[in-house]
Parts: sequence; structure tokens; C-alpha cells
Amino acid sequence: MAEEVKVPLPPVHVEVPLTIYINQATTYLGKAILKELSRPASGGPGPAVTEKIEHTFITSDAAPSSELISNKSTYLKESSTIEYCEKLKSCDVMVFDLSTCNHAALEFALKSFKMIETWDKSRTIILLSSVFTWAHTPSLYKKDPVEGEQEEPIEGEAKEEEQPEEDSGEEEKEENEPEEENKEPQEQQEEADKKKKVLAFKEAQFYLRVPEPKYNSFKFLETLALSIGMSKIAGKPEDKKLNVYVLCAGILYGNGEDTLYEYFKRAWLQNPAELPFIGKGMNYVPTIHVVDLARLVKRVTLIQPKIKYIIAVDRTKRPYQKKIVTAISKAIGTGLTKTKLVSELIKEAWMIPFQINLKIRPSDVFKDEPTPETEAEVEPEIAEKRALARKFPWHCEFGIPENIAKLNLEFNQYRDLKPVKIFITAPPASGKSWLCKQLSKYYNVPYITSTDLEAEGRALKSDLGEEIRKKIEEDKEKKNEEYQALPKKVQKTIDISKYEPPIPDEFLLKVLQLKLVSNACRNRGYVLDDYPKTYKLAQPTFLKQAKKEGEEEAAAAEGEEVNYEDYIVNPDIIPSSVIVFEASDKYVVERVKNMSQKEQEAGGDGKQKGYNEAEIKRRLKDYRKNNNPDDGSLSLADFFKEKQIATLFINIEERPKEIAIQQMKVFVERNGKPKNYMTEDEEKEKERYKLVCEELAKTKQLKEVQRGEEEKVEGEFRIQKNSIDDKRINKYLEQERQGLDKLAEPIKTSILNNIGSLSLIHI
Repeated sequence: MAEEVKVPLPPVHVEVPLTIYINQATTYLGKAILKELSRPASGGPGPAVTEKIEHTFITSDAAPSSELISNKSTYLKESSTIEYCEKLKSCDVMVFDLSTCNHAALEFALKSFKMIETWDKSRTIILLSSVFTWAHTPSLYKKDPVEGEQEEPIEGEAKEEEQPEEDSGEEEKEENEPEEENKEPQEQQEEADKKKKVLAFKEAQFYLRVPEPKYNSFKFLETLALSIGMSKIAGKPEDKKLNVYVLCAGILYGNGEDTLYEYFKRAWLQNPAELPFIGKGMNYVPTIHVVDLARLVKRVTLIQPKIKYIIAVDRTKRPYQKKIVTAISKAIGTGLTKTKLVSELIKEAWMIPFQINLKIRPSDVFKDEPTPETEAEVEPEIAEKRALARKFPWHCEFGIPENIAKLNLEFNQYRDLKPVKIFITAPPASGKSWLCKQLSKYYNVPYITSTDLEAEGRALKSDLGEEIRKKIEEDKEKKNEEYQALPKKVQKTIDISKYEPPIPDEFLLKVLQLKLVSNACRNRGYVLDDYPKTYKLAQPTFLKQAKKEGEEEAAAAEGEEVNYEDYIVNPDIIPSSVIVFEASDKYVVERVKNMSQKEQEAGGDGKQKGYNEAEIKRRLKDYRKNNNPDDGSLSLADFFKEKQIATLFINIEERPKEIAIQQMKVFVERNGKPKNYMTEDEEKEKERYKLVCEELAKTKQLKEVQRGEEEKVEGEFRIQKNSIDDKRINKYLEQERQGLDKLAEPIKTSILNNIGSLSLIHI
């Protein structure tokens, strides 16, 4: 009997090279779409899932992106012309982003397509719209007599919805809450939503949408495009029809951010410390990751769904504005938030998108594709791959709150934001702290000292904080017992009430590690001022156990010394630049002697306040022991050398501070200047701009004064000139009159004589 030959089934999604038009392929959304369309569909056996499909792209971008250059691509200018439409007709897929495309050109193209009787083959048009075409749509409530008002739980939310609202505490009436008639419109809407059960809009109810005024043109183009699908073209054979889809996208986020950029930037900088939200923040904000929207475009081109109006939003559970803002603040910023009135938004335009209040359900196209009957007897391994391929490849299915760590990483990567982590050590009283502060300010990173860590450790509201406070009390009691054992005369010279024991290193190092993994240090970096101070203390701070995924870190037994040979560097917290200042004991002692009393009193290492000659010699001895040991033991600098951390040595005696700062900057920026929103550069630019403006204002004022003086002088000159001219003219006229009188004298005499003769005859 012949062996049965198994014929492999074709892949779930078979892709063929297409000609694809994307109106803008270098925009925030365009790049994501181009990337997803260029990669093969996932799942199923066969070359279609592993080999890249070489599509031909046509775009209206003047400058093609690097992704386009790697593919076949041509340029097509958007215009309301027959030539533009003819070129579009040659494309298999046409993608128009209504936020960036030429609306007049698209309208012309759609109207021309509507007039076409027969297509030579099937084509697809995808319009990418926005939920702001629904922004002014009245909410649907459970009691409203609207067909289809019975709400079904969103996939993945059924159990969650039955639980009490996590923000229910916010719904209680607050003190000094304004009366209903004095509330902002958004607050009134939120109050109404609390009193009644709000239903989520579905894709089939798209006819109810009422856009924000600036999105009226979006709705017009949506309606025009969808009307093509309802025309006689829809009755053509499947292989000769025009498929039109409108993808109504939520507020986009991810990949370095666009609409939400200001939220992420301000949280990243922790400026302001309290990230603002609008009103009570209980409005529904539909969102979608830009990658998920791009993947939806790809899925639509592959499966050609029957529904033409698709709601493209993620499955965020209760997407309240405050919940989203709080998630951003907790994971990236300080964790603090603050409410703002809508009336304050005139100065905060970047918050306006979060005014939307729209509860809307993602379309069914996001659900798993049905399993065909032909796969009933497929091998389990292949069946599993095919089942995976039929799932939508979500990047951030449950939105910002559930994926904020991923979004933080994306923001850093796409904006090329890298933490600047600097460790500086130097002899005490050598001027190190001033230099540290200058670097901290310049690179806009936290400045960390052991004194600050002491204060933070005492204030911790955690188990570690409790341990620290317990240890401090034990040390106080021990010190008090020692005090009581002293002679009375000695006791009178000591004020035991002011004694504050330092936090032991074993606890302070844990406080430091918490600080180094905080949002500010993790994102922006730090300048760490000479702590830890020894090789042995640096090991537990910057090293971690090498363990396999899923393994738990093995804790050493109490009192047992840890062997760090198998430990590895913790890349998340170890500094990338180490700076060691060198100075002789003589230089340091002389420097202390020349300090003012105020400077001497301000000095200290947390164990003793103030500088004096005996104290500084003690501290220098400790420093030399840890950094320049004579017994052959390893120094702090040796630790960083072993771990191959770049280290710069500067002799502070031979370098003025200004030169040392420039040398440090060159060292820190050896691999390029960080792009970390360095505020000092911005401040310098603002100061320079201010000086330029002042200079221009002074120049303008000076010119106006000069012009005024010139006009005054010119006016006086004009008056004098006019006076002289008047005198000359009057003199000339007088001379002319006198000359005429002389010429007229004989005539006058003759006339008078004749008149006299006539008079005699008459008599």
C-alpha cells in the first residue's frame, strides 16, 4: 500500500506584491503603516510568512524615508487633476490619512471613482479618520430608546466590569464643589454620566456621529467614500469591485508620541511635578497605539472585512482621562496629578484632545478570525500556528495604563533619550560638590548626595523605612546608655538631645538603589556625589546576581559574607562615566584654612558637621584608605576599572574650575551630546534671545531718538530756511515793485498830463 502523501495547506494569509499608495509615508502614522505593510503576515507554514514581500509604494512625500528607499517607490503629487486620479487607479491599495492628505484632491478622486462603471480588478481604499468626528455626539444612556442599546461586555472586560469602579471615590461630592449651573460643560456631562448607565457606541451606529467643527470635512469625506461602497459598484464581482473602508482611530500614542508628546515630555522632565488633567477626569478617552492602527490597516487589506466603517480603538478598561494621566505620571513622572478647569486650557492647548468624552467599542475586526472547516484534521502544531495567525497581533491591547512601561521605553528610544549617569569622587573639601552641582544643572539630572539619602531614608513609608527608624532608635538608646555612664562633669559638656545617629551603610545602600531606579534617574540619569565610598560598598550597589529567567535571587544567610565573583554589572544603575578628582592633603588643608567661617560650618560628611583642621585630616585619612590604599587592597577606582567603566582623572590643583568643567563635559559627551532636554542650553538660548531682543529694542529706541533729533533739527532748519526764503521773496517782490514803479513813472506822468488837458477842454 502506497504511503499517503500529506499536502501542506497554504498559509493563512497569502501575500502577493502590490502597488500601494500612502499619501504621506514619512509622518508619524505613515512610517508605522509603511513598516507594517512591508513585513510579512505572521502564522502558518510556507514562504509567505518568512519572506519579505516587495511591494511598490507610491507616496506624495517630497522627501522619501529610508524605508521607502529600500522598496520600489515613486512620487505622486496630490492634486485635483485627472492625471492624479489615473495614477491612483493603477494602485491595488490606496491609504489616505485625513489628518495629512489634501482634502480637495481626495474629494476629486473619490467623485471620479464613483463615476467608474467597471474596474479591471478589485481595489481597496482605506480612509484613516479620527474619533473627533464623534466628539460632539451626545452620550447614549441605557434608558435611551436607541436600537441596539443593550451593551455587551468588551472582549477581555467581562469580569472586570462587574467589579466596583476603581475611581468610585472620586464620585463623592467634594468640598466647595460648584453648583450645577456654575460647572464647566464637561463636568456637567460627567455628572450626567454618573447618574445614568452610559452605553458604548458600536460601529453600526456611525450614522449618529456629530463631529467637532474642525472635523466636519473628515465626516464629509467619510460619507462620500462610504457612498461608493453602496453604489452599483458594490454589485460587481468580487474580483472587480472597489472596497472602501473608513478606520475611525482613537487618539494615537506610542513610538515616541505625537498627540500625547507634551504629556510624556512633561512627565519625563517631572516639570511640572503634578501632571494635569481636565476637570474631574472621569470622561472616556478612546485611544490606540499607532502600531496597532498600522496592523489594522494591514489586516483590512488582507481579509477585506464586510463591515466598512471600522472603529479602531484599543481595549483599555475604563479609559478615564484621569486614569490615563495618572498612569503616565506614576510610571514616568513623580506620580502626582492635578486638576485643571477647561477655561485654563487657553494656555495649555496640548491638553485639548483629552476633553473628548466618548465611550466607544472596538470593531469586531479585531476579534479572532473564524477557523475554516478545512482545518478540522490539521496537525496540532500547524493548527496552533494557524490559530495564532488568526488572532489580531496586538501591540498594546489594553491601552496606556497596562503598557506604560513599554511606552516609556519607546519614548526614550524614538526620541534618542539616554540617561546621563555620572559618579564623582574626590578628597573632602576639594570643591567636588560645586562641580557636581554644575554638571547636574547642565545635564538636567538629579544630584544625589549621602546627606540627601539620609533624609529620604528617614522619611520612607515602607518596610525599609520602618527598619531604618528602628535601627536609629536602637542606636540612640545605645548612645544614651553610653552617655549615662559618663561622669556628670563630662555629661554637662554634651547635649545628647541633638545626637542623630547616621543610617548604617547596609540600609543607606538600599535607599540609594531605590533612588537609582526611580523614574527620574532611570530616564534622565544622575550625578552621584562620592557614595558609595569604598570598593566593598560599590559591589552590592552596582552588581546583581547572574540568574536565569524565572529564577529568584538567592539571599545570603545573615552574617554570611557575599561572594561577588559570579555577580554581573547591573546596567540599569551603574554609572557610564566616572570622574576622579586628585588633590594633595596639603592643598586640601590650605583650602579649608582659607574658607570663610560660613563655608567651614557648611562642610561635613553626615557624621560630623563643619570643617576644622583635625576633622579634615581625619576625613583625608579615610579617603586615602579607600582610594589610595598602601596595603595593596582594592580602591573604589579599581572597582570601576574592573567593570570597564570609563574613568577620567583630573588634578584639581592644576586645573581651574572652569577648565575642569569643560574637560568633564568633553569626557561625558565622548560618544555624542545627550538629547535630554538639557534645560541649561535652553536657558542660555532664552537668555541669548532676551539679550538680542533687548539689544534690538535699544537699537530701535536709539534709532527713534536719532530720528526724532534729526526731525527736530530738520524742522528747525526748515523753519529757518522758510524764514530766509520768505525774506528773500519779500525783498525780491519789493525790488520788483520799486522797479515797476520807476518804469511806470513816465507813463503815469503822461496820463496825468493828458487827463489834465482833457479836463480843460471839457470846461
